[in-house]
Amino acid sequence: MNQSTSLYDTSVALALIDPWLRAHLPTLDEAVIRRFIQLVTGIVEERSLLLETIAQSTAFSGADTSNVTPVRRIIRDVRITLKEVFYPLLERLIAELPNEVLYLTMDETSHHTDYCVVQIGLATDGVSLPLGFHIYAPDATWADDARELLDTIDAILPHRCRIVLLADRVHTGAPFLQCLGDLEW
Repeated sequence: MNQSTSLYDTSVALALIDPWLRAHLPTLDEAVIRRFIQLVTGIVEERSLLLETIAQSTAFSGADTSNVTPVRRIIRDVRITLKEVFYPLLERLIAELPNEVLYLTMDETSHHTDYCVVQIGLATDGVSLPLGFHIYAPDATWADDARELLDTIDAILPHRCRIVLLADRVHTGAPFLQCLGDLEW
């Protein structure tokens, strides 16, 4: 994180992203804000979530191979969490949407014997932007965690909006439907 100011001045992406993110992020330690902005700038410039690719952006000053370590440090920074950074940022961004109806997607996918993911996204412009996820072992139960994730996502949504959840046939159990009823989705 000890990059010079002149490095940041040369990044067009950073020049646009920095003030915008600062206006939307919750109140955080300046070092956390700087690291998060650096990570987001790398992702936007390189249009990738691969660490090695992010490390090639102008937000990192060393040789591409040595930049992977700072990217990993940012990813592992315990101060940059879903609860403290991502959800408050999403809450502010979603509140600015003029929509009366928000369409959310729910998808559960398996990565063979490695892990499984249940993800909630905001459906917009032909894509689903991730709002939250739960990763679990292939042989583990996940329904309770999925309902907890729905509660978490509900807390960041503007309650002036009607919420429509788009999910496939696997999500039709009575506890799940009761959860949706409790959330008034």
